[in-house]
Parts: sequence; structure tokens; C-alpha cells
Amino acid sequence: LASRGYGSISDPAAILKTNHDLNLEDFYSEIENDTGVDEATRQAILKVLDRTIFQAVSTPVVAMRQHREKTCFYHKYLAKKLRSGDSVVSFNYDSLIDDAMLYYCSGWHPLTGHGVEFDEVYGKIVPKKAAPFKSSMLLLKPHGSVTFRYNDTESKSKTKLRYLGFNSGLSPLNMSMGGGWEPFIVPPSSSKSSHQSYMSSILEIAKNKISNAKKLIVIGYSFPANDTHINQLFEFFNGQLFVVNPDWNSEFYLSRIEQLGLRIDKGYSYFEDFTGKPNQV
Repeated sequence: LASRGYGSISDPAAILKTNHDLNLEDFYSEIENDTGVDEATRQAILKVLDRTIFQAVSTPVVAMRQHREKTCFYHKYLAKKLRSGDSVVSFNYDSLIDDAMLYYCSGWHPLTGHGVEFDEVYGKIVPKKAAPFKSSMLLLKPHGSVTFRYNDTESKSKTKLRYLGFNSGLSPLNMSMGGGWEPFIVPPSSSKSSHQSYMSSILEIAKNKISNAKKLIVIGYSFPANDTHINQLFEFFNGQLFVVNPDWNSEFYLSRIEQLGLRIDKGYSYFEDFTGKPNQV
């Protein structure tokens, strides 16, 4: 890692602390396009970075995930507004919207509402959802989640997928990497080489949902140029587009929207503006 200028095993993302113009998407792309390393070394570097991101994202979430009353208010608001037939597409690794829906969406179950079949569950799920049922809404996570783990050590032809529930009231997000189980994180780069089958399937579901949607609400997403796979999601969308983003009216943001063949029907700079309840959010 250090020899390539990326950092060290103890701090593999050190370059991000000094180069503030380099975002995570570009960092992954730089490593994947580095011709000075062999493929085995490249994959080793990427795995260390995946683990680092996993720890960085999951650690602050654990304390909130253990207690329903600590559920993020913004995600709780969104979860309670969801209705049968609605779909959420989240490109975030964290489990904030996942857990908000776990607690506040009676029609959603994590084992049937992610658009993917899990091979096993580690830990328990909240009592009201101890028994799986068919979800009436979806939460799609193309980039994976801190609540997902994968294992391909037993069979290279099939990757096993594990959902992390609760264990004796505690969330095992930081459980050891033993037994061949690794963080299920899809790198935010142009190649998206890892977990290609999973991502293709989830993106296809998302594309179908968006194509048939009457309204699409985009909250906090910046449409990064390196995330080329999102282009296909909006190819056939003809509904109303609502955007919640401080930069929604900037020249750069509008340019990206235009490149995707979209048009913003209504923009909001802040979440409070979107909800129309500034004193309650």
C-alpha cells in the first residue's frame, strides 16, 4: 500500500486525508487502474480498503442500531411515509434507512425486502419480525450494506450471503472476519468488478421500479460521474422528479441531470423544506 502511495495497512486511506480533492470513487478507480501492481496485490489492497470502509461506517451506527429510540429522525420520517408498492434505492453502506424500515415499516421484512435471497441470518431480528413474511415494499442497496456479509471460500461457483440481525440485543456489525465472511461492499468505481451478479440483479430491479414510477424523490445523491452504472436506472423514467440537495440548482448538478436526460420538477435545498415542517424536523 505505502509503496503505491495509498497509505499503510494500519491506515490504507491515508491519502484521502491529505488529498481533499480525491473522493472515494476516484480513489477506488485509481487503485483499479494502477498498472504497477499485479492482480493479486490489487485485490488484496481493495479488500483491506473494503474492510476499512466497513469499520468506519459501521462503528458509529452500532450504538444507534441497538436502541429503537436512537433511530435517525430523518430516516424514521421517511420510513413512516412509505406505503405498499414503494421502493427505496440507497447507495449508502450504512444501515440507517434499513433499521428505520425494520422498526417503522410494518410491511417490510429485511429477509424478503432487499431484492436478494439470503443464505442465512446471523443474530436475531426484532420480535415483531422474528418470522419472515413477504414484503410489500423494497429497499434496494446496489453498493451492498454493513448488514451484509459474503463467503465464497466453500465454493467458488456460489457466493453465500448472510444478513446481520441482532444478537442478544447487540448488533454484530464489528464481528470478527473469521470463517471466511467478509464485508459485502461493492466498490464505488466505474468497473464494479466485484459482486457483479448481485449488483446487476439489484440494478435491474431498481431500473424496473424507477421506469414505472410516477414520482421519483432523490435525497442527498449527487449523481457522481464515476458511478456510471446509475445511468441505466433513469433511461425510461418519465415521471416527476423531486430533488433534495443543497446544490440542486448549481450549474454542475443541473449539468449532470441533463446528461442523464432528466429534468427537475421541484428542488429543495434542505430536508426541512421538503417536508414542509421546519419546526418538526
